[in-house]
Amino acid sequence: MSRTQKFFPSTCLALAGLAGLTFMQPASAAESAQTLPIKKISADASQELVIEFAAKSFPTAPQVLDLPGPNHRVVIDFTDASVDKGAVQSAEELSKTLASSIPFIKAVRYSELENAPKPTARLVIDLPESVKVKPRVVKLEEGMVVIGFSDQPIQTSQAPAEPPSAETASNAESNLRPAMPEETKAPETTEAAQPAEKTPAAATGTDDKKAAADTNPKLESVKLYNKAVQLHLAGKLSEAIIAYKEALESNKALAEAHSNLGLIYNQQHNYAQALSEFRKALAINPKDAITYNGIGAALRAEHDLQGAIKNWQTAVSLDAKLATAHYNLGTAYEIQKDYEKSMASYRAAVKNDYRLGEAYYRMGLIMERKNRSEEAAEQFKEALKVSGDSEYSEDARQRLVYLQGKKGKTQ
Repeated sequence: MSRTQKFFPSTCLALAGLAGLTFMQPASAAESAQTLPIKKISADASQELVIEFAAKSFPTAPQVLDLPGPNHRVVIDFTDASVDKGAVQSAEELSKTLASSIPFIKAVRYSELENAPKPTARLVIDLPESVKVKPRVVKLEEGMVVIGFSDQPIQTSQAPAEPPSAETASNAESNLRPAMPEETKAPETTEAAQPAEKTPAAATGTDDKKAAADTNPKLESVKLYNKAVQLHLAGKLSEAIIAYKEALESNKALAEAHSNLGLIYNQQHNYAQALSEFRKALAINPKDAITYNGIGAALRAEHDLQGAIKNWQTAVSLDAKLATAHYNLGTAYEIQKDYEKSMASYRAAVKNDYRLGEAYYRMGLIMERKNRSEEAAEQFKEALKVSGDSEYSEDARQRLVYLQGKKGKTQ
């Protein structure tokens, strides 16, 4: 049976029922002891909400209510359930995580109803007024409930309020530092060099040199670092973290490992840890553009836009060819509605890396906003040429069709 087949009919609460919950008697201690704790809330590739429980028991089918209007929201009530707040992300973190997979989600919050007849966990999802959904239970199994919003993926007709940073753009890996040549000299540490031991003349053969290299901790750190880069590129982030840390145990002055660790923590939305690693990298190499770029992404995620801009400006001043830093500056200026600066930064981004399709897309949106339809259409075409299956692609296609149709009517 497919993911999208219904196991249970859609269930909705009456509005009066929502209001009436506050007059119920509290749940008994025996009932509370039988609750299933919610341990994780996430989204899958089909834009469906996945709720996982700590136990493998079958949960009760949740009640789902869509409340359209200016304060559009979907309310999902799980009876005989609670929220493990130690395991589930905070509402702010969860909102960011879900919105990255389900773009039409504005915010998410959860609570436990105090006066319900049975222990009840409530999940509230805020949506734009313009988005029409049909929320329903599409799957229920041991320890899991899946909530769908529509039979088809839902596309929002408007561009995101805030453009994504290069940490979430299609070529986020372009900031990842490459592997190091293992046959070259490993990065120097800041520790005082130790005098080399004298060896007999007979011990200078090729095999002895190779053996010495194999036991050189600096060369070993490079091998571990290169292994971490491969894991990082493969998306095996937990394994990459371990490998980067092993590399740093061999060579504490390996700034590249600290910087790449910061990139991983940014991907995981662990911005405090990311900033800690980036600052360790700067303590070793204070003129590293990629690290400043990563700091900017972390600060923007923590709503410090001015701090982000300063770090991105530093990044491009140190490396004028760092395309993702130019792109990130463009997003910041766009948020500030400084479209001239934004366009200049986006142009610098694609000049240095044509793969930044998101930059073409953002330029198209700005041109469309300024009623420069032909220029907007050209930018959307370039965006689709770079990647026809990115998050922005469907919206770019729709806008391009609209602009081309509009042009045909005026001719």
